[in-house]
Amino acid sequence: MPTGWAIVIVVQWLAIAALTIVVLGVLRQMASLLERAAAGPVMRIQPPAAEVGTRLPTFASVGDGGVTEPATLPGGRPAVMLFLSAGCAPCLSLAAEIASSDLPGELGRSLIAVAAPGSESVVRLPAGVRVVAVPDAECARVLGIPGRPFAMAVNADGVITAKQPVNTLAQLTDMATSAWSLDGVP
Repeated sequence: MPTGWAIVIVVQWLAIAALTIVVLGVLRQMASLLERAAAGPVMRIQPPAAEVGTRLPTFASVGDGGVTEPATLPGGRPAVMLFLSAGCAPCLSLAAEIASSDLPGELGRSLIAVAAPGSESVVRLPAGVRVVAVPDAECARVLGIPGRPFAMAVNADGVITAKQPVNTLAQLTDMATSAWSLDGVP
């Protein structure tokens, strides 16, 4: 056998040995990943977010009188819950617009601002607006809030009648007025 062929055969065996080592290393890593995946947390199916026409779900909020349940926030009358964040420029702009104007009719009596704990003092609103704090992530998940500022109208029975993003006082007023007119609120 010529020397050239002997070299080719030796190189092929070395390549096969190197590939075998690589495959064994990959299999070892896969086994480790599979063990970790089997020991990891079980995937939990989350309930669907609250939709229009459903009752306002419960989750902890911290208000003027301690922890309350949001289903009791409207207090037996229609309410508009306005979700704001201190780090959100449109939220602060909307809060400033609300603070500098007279809120029309029912909206002035029923607006509830909802902010993350600690940020409710940064979002400055008129004295008549009730401000409560809720954990941001839980609130967004439970209520299906994609971003801030966001408004949700709730009737006297605690049923969500409308929900949408709002950037201006006019949008907030229009959303509340249309939600309440469909629900029979004057």
